[in-house]
Amino acid sequence: MILAPPKGIRDGYAPQPFFFAEKNETGDVRLVAWTGSQRAQRAAFEAIVQLMPEYLEVILKIKITERDPDDDDDDCRLPWQRFHGVASNGALHEAMARCEAFIFRDSRSQLCVRNPRTLEYAVFDDDGVIYVYSGDERFRDLLSRAGFEERVEELIGRRGWWGQFPPDGPNQGCEFIRLLRLTLSPAPGDSFPAAQVH
Repeated sequence: MILAPPKGIRDGYAPQPFFFAEKNETGDVRLVAWTGSQRAQRAAFEAIVQLMPEYLEVILKIKITERDPDDDDDDCRLPWQRFHGVASNGALHEAMARCEAFIFRDSRSQLCVRNPRTLEYAVFDDDGVIYVYSGDERFRDLLSRAGFEERVEELIGRRGWWGQFPPDGPNQGCEFIRLLRLTLSPAPGDSFPAAQVH
């Protein structure tokens, strides 16, 4: 079996699996976790989602173009399409399994899963970093048991990194949206005709 690379790779970047906690100015906590093993990234994110309730809010972001390095007006951010919906934990796990190349290996995707009661959420970012916005110790314990050492490291995205674009990624992205019945969200500043909203 050929081991698939993680979403993001950078020459010389190979720390052992790690996670650390960050606090913002209001005291909210987020855990930040990374491993160079795509299999361990997937297992950790699936386990994090498993700790969440039966029904979850889902936001899927898909990069739609690459940045033009010659465009002086470009603010270095890539545009994203956003899709949202509500799914059962089981349906989400099934969709992630069926569309694993897109969710776990394609740098054009970013998945956010939120607990609608507590508003705690987890993100599997486009570079393979996992973020958990929660102070619940169960998430910290889960990462420790999964072999992530608690220590601060530079994140892969702090410098240039290479993304992965598996050929089956776009088709699996469409399938993921279909399986979970996700709806396209308007971009900031855009709106949809009322007929599409209601």
